[in-house]
Amino acid sequence: MEPKYNKDAFQQRINELDHRSALAFGLSCAERLYRNYVKFSQDFNWGEPKRLREILDKIWNYMQTDIIDFSLDDEKEKCEDLMPDTEDFQTILVSSALDASSAVLMLLDYISNHDAQSIGDISSICNDTVDMYVQELLDIKQNDPYYEAKILDHTLMQTELIRQRENIEHLKKMPLDNSTYFLYQEKWRCPKVSNIGL
Repeated sequence: MEPKYNKDAFQQRINELDHRSALAFGLSCAERLYRNYVKFSQDFNWGEPKRLREILDKIWNYMQTDIIDFSLDDEKEKCEDLMPDTEDFQTILVSSALDASSAVLMLLDYISNHDAQSIGDISSICNDTVDMYVQELLDIKQNDPYYEAKILDHTLMQTELIRQRENIEHLKKMPLDNSTYFLYQEKWRCPKVSNIGL
Protein backbone atom coordinates (compact mmCIF):
# COMPACT_ATOMS: atom_id res chain seq x y z
CA MET A 1 0.00 0.00 0.00
CA GLU A 2 1.20 3.51 -0.80
CA PRO A 3 1.98 5.67 2.25
CA LYS A 4 0.16 8.91 3.01
CA TYR A 5 1.05 11.79 0.69
CA ASN A 6 3.90 13.90 2.03
CA LYS A 7 3.90 17.25 0.27
CA ASP A 8 7.41 18.30 1.30
CA ALA A 9 8.96 14.98 0.31
CA PHE A 10 7.16 15.00 -3.03
CA GLN A 11 8.20 18.60 -3.68
CA GLN A 12 11.80 17.54 -3.25
CA ARG A 13 11.36 14.85 -5.89
CA ILE A 14 9.84 17.40 -8.27
CA ASN A 15 12.74 19.79 -7.60
CA GLU A 16 15.12 17.12 -8.89
CA LEU A 17 13.46 17.10 -12.33
CA ASP A 18 14.57 19.39 -15.15
CA HIS A 19 12.19 22.12 -16.30
CA ARG A 20 10.49 20.23 -19.13
CA SER A 21 10.15 17.02 -17.11
CA ALA A 22 8.61 18.90 -14.18
CA LEU A 23 6.15 20.53 -16.59
CA ALA A 24 5.31 17.09 -18.01
CA PHE A 25 4.57 15.81 -14.53
CA GLY A 26 2.32 18.80 -13.82
CA LEU A 27 0.51 18.21 -17.10
CA SER A 28 -0.06 14.56 -16.24
CA CYS A 29 -1.84 15.68 -13.07
CA ALA A 30 -3.81 18.45 -14.79
CA GLU A 31 -5.00 16.02 -17.45
CA ARG A 32 -6.50 13.71 -14.80
CA LEU A 33 -8.23 16.69 -13.23
CA TYR A 34 -9.58 18.03 -16.52
CA ARG A 35 -12.24 15.33 -16.89
CA ASN A 36 -13.71 16.42 -13.55
CA TYR A 37 -14.24 19.89 -15.03
CA VAL A 38 -15.95 18.35 -18.05
CA LYS A 39 -18.31 16.33 -15.84
CA PHE A 40 -19.16 19.36 -13.71
CA SER A 41 -19.84 21.45 -16.81
CA GLN A 42 -22.10 18.76 -18.30
CA ASP A 43 -24.07 18.25 -15.09
CA PHE A 44 -24.54 21.91 -14.17
CA ASN A 45 -24.37 23.66 -17.54
CA TRP A 46 -21.56 25.94 -16.38
CA GLY A 47 -18.07 26.53 -17.69
CA GLU A 48 -16.31 25.98 -21.00
CA PRO A 49 -14.34 22.74 -21.09
CA LYS A 50 -13.32 23.39 -24.69
CA ARG A 51 -11.49 26.58 -23.71
CA LEU A 52 -9.69 24.82 -20.87
CA ARG A 53 -8.75 22.01 -23.26
CA GLU A 54 -7.31 24.54 -25.70
CA ILE A 55 -5.04 25.96 -22.98
CA LEU A 56 -3.83 22.49 -22.04
CA ASP A 57 -3.05 21.77 -25.69
CA LYS A 58 -1.07 25.00 -25.96
CA ILE A 59 0.99 23.89 -22.97
CA TRP A 60 1.63 20.50 -24.60
CA ASN A 61 2.81 22.32 -27.74
CA TYR A 62 5.07 24.60 -25.72
CA MET A 63 6.55 21.61 -23.91
CA GLN A 64 7.50 20.07 -27.26
CA THR A 65 8.99 23.17 -28.86
CA ASP A 66 10.08 25.21 -25.82
CA ILE A 67 8.62 28.21 -27.66
CA ILE A 68 5.82 30.31 -26.14
CA ASP A 69 3.61 31.25 -29.11
CA PHE A 70 0.74 32.57 -26.99
CA SER A 71 0.19 35.30 -24.42
CA LEU A 72 0.65 33.91 -20.92
CA ASP A 73 -1.31 36.81 -19.44
CA ASP A 74 -4.24 36.22 -21.80
CA GLU A 75 -4.32 32.50 -21.05
CA LYS A 76 -4.15 33.14 -17.30
CA GLU A 77 -7.08 35.53 -17.59
CA LYS A 78 -9.07 32.90 -19.50
CA CYS A 79 -8.33 30.36 -16.77
CA GLU A 80 -9.54 32.70 -14.07
CA ASP A 81 -12.77 33.26 -16.01
CA LEU A 82 -13.28 29.48 -16.17
CA MET A 83 -13.06 28.98 -12.40
CA PRO A 84 -16.42 28.25 -10.73
CA ASP A 85 -17.37 29.86 -7.44
CA THR A 86 -17.84 27.05 -4.91
CA GLU A 87 -20.49 29.11 -3.11
CA ASP A 88 -22.75 28.97 -6.17
CA PHE A 89 -23.13 25.17 -6.35
CA GLN A 90 -24.15 22.49 -3.86
CA THR A 91 -22.01 19.67 -5.21
CA ILE A 92 -18.58 18.20 -4.52
CA LEU A 93 -17.94 18.44 -8.27
CA VAL A 94 -17.59 22.22 -8.05
CA SER A 95 -14.46 21.79 -5.92
CA SER A 96 -13.13 19.25 -8.40
CA ALA A 97 -13.77 21.65 -11.30
CA LEU A 98 -12.10 24.50 -9.42
CA ASP A 99 -9.08 22.28 -8.78
CA ALA A 100 -8.89 21.44 -12.50
CA SER A 101 -8.89 25.05 -13.64
CA SER A 102 -6.50 26.05 -10.83
CA ALA A 103 -4.04 23.37 -11.95
CA VAL A 104 -3.99 24.77 -15.48
CA LEU A 105 -3.38 28.26 -14.10
CA MET A 106 -0.47 26.90 -12.04
CA LEU A 107 1.03 25.33 -15.16
CA LEU A 108 0.97 28.75 -16.81
CA ASP A 109 2.59 30.23 -13.71
CA TYR A 110 5.33 27.61 -13.92
CA ILE A 111 6.01 28.48 -17.55
CA SER A 112 6.32 32.13 -16.46
CA ASN A 113 8.58 31.73 -13.44
CA HIS A 114 10.08 28.19 -13.56
CA ASP A 115 9.24 27.88 -9.84
CA ALA A 116 8.82 24.15 -9.14
CA GLN A 117 6.55 25.02 -6.21
CA SER A 118 3.76 25.51 -8.77
CA ILE A 119 4.16 21.88 -9.90
CA GLY A 120 4.22 20.72 -6.27
CA ASP A 121 0.98 22.59 -5.68
CA ILE A 122 -0.63 20.81 -8.65
CA SER A 123 0.46 17.47 -7.22
CA SER A 124 -1.07 18.41 -3.87
CA ILE A 125 -4.31 19.59 -5.50
CA CYS A 126 -4.66 16.22 -7.23
CA ASN A 127 -4.55 14.48 -3.87
CA ASP A 128 -6.87 17.01 -2.25
CA THR A 129 -9.44 16.44 -5.00
CA VAL A 130 -9.45 12.71 -4.28
CA ASP A 131 -9.47 13.27 -0.52
CA MET A 132 -12.57 15.48 -0.65
CA TYR A 133 -14.37 13.23 -3.10
CA VAL A 134 -13.75 10.10 -1.01
CA GLN A 135 -14.96 11.90 2.12
CA GLU A 136 -18.19 12.73 0.31
CA LEU A 137 -18.49 9.30 -1.31
CA LEU A 138 -18.12 7.40 1.96
CA ASP A 139 -19.77 10.08 4.12
CA ILE A 140 -16.75 10.11 6.45
CA LYS A 141 -16.97 12.48 9.40
CA GLN A 142 -13.82 14.26 10.54
CA ASN A 143 -14.31 13.04 14.11
CA ASP A 144 -14.15 9.43 12.87
CA PRO A 145 -11.03 7.91 14.52
CA TYR A 146 -10.31 6.06 11.25
CA TYR A 147 -10.90 9.15 9.10
CA GLU A 148 -7.42 9.33 7.53
CA ALA A 149 -7.01 5.56 7.23
CA LYS A 150 -10.32 5.16 5.37
CA ILE A 151 -9.33 7.80 2.83
CA LEU A 152 -5.80 6.44 2.38
CA ASP A 153 -7.09 2.88 1.93
CA HIS A 154 -9.62 3.84 -0.73
CA THR A 155 -8.91 2.64 -4.26
CA LEU A 156 -9.13 6.14 -5.73
CA MET A 157 -6.53 7.52 -3.32
CA GLN A 158 -4.20 4.56 -3.75
CA THR A 159 -4.50 4.84 -7.53
CA GLU A 160 -3.64 8.55 -7.47
CA LEU A 161 -0.66 8.05 -5.16
CA ILE A 162 0.67 5.22 -7.34
CA ARG A 163 0.25 7.27 -10.53
CA GLN A 164 2.13 10.23 -9.14
CA ARG A 165 4.97 8.09 -7.81
CA GLU A 166 5.27 6.13 -11.05
CA ASN A 167 5.12 9.24 -13.24
CA ILE A 168 7.94 10.87 -11.26
CA GLU A 169 9.96 7.66 -11.51
CA HIS A 170 9.45 7.46 -15.29
CA LEU A 171 10.57 11.06 -15.75
CA LYS A 172 13.66 10.56 -13.62
CA LYS A 173 14.65 7.53 -15.70
CA MET A 174 13.64 9.06 -19.03
CA PRO A 175 13.55 12.88 -18.83
CA LEU A 176 11.28 14.60 -21.29
CA ASP A 177 13.02 15.45 -24.53
CA ASN A 178 12.19 15.30 -28.23
CA SER A 179 12.54 11.53 -28.25
CA THR A 180 10.25 10.88 -25.26
CA TYR A 181 7.70 13.69 -25.81
CA PHE A 182 5.27 11.61 -27.88
CA LEU A 183 5.58 8.67 -25.49
CA TYR A 184 4.45 10.82 -22.57
CA GLN A 185 1.81 12.57 -24.63
CA GLU A 186 0.31 9.22 -25.61
CA LYS A 187 0.37 7.98 -21.99
CA TRP A 188 -0.96 11.08 -20.24
CA ARG A 189 -2.93 13.34 -22.58
CA CYS A 190 -6.73 12.95 -22.42
CA PRO A 191 -7.00 9.96 -20.06
CA LYS A 192 -10.28 8.05 -20.25
CA VAL A 193 -10.92 8.33 -16.49
CA SER A 194 -10.26 11.21 -14.10
CA ASN A 195 -8.51 10.89 -10.74
CA ILE A 196 -11.90 10.44 -9.06
CA GLY A 197 -13.11 7.83 -11.49
CA LEU A 198 -15.25 10.03 -13.73
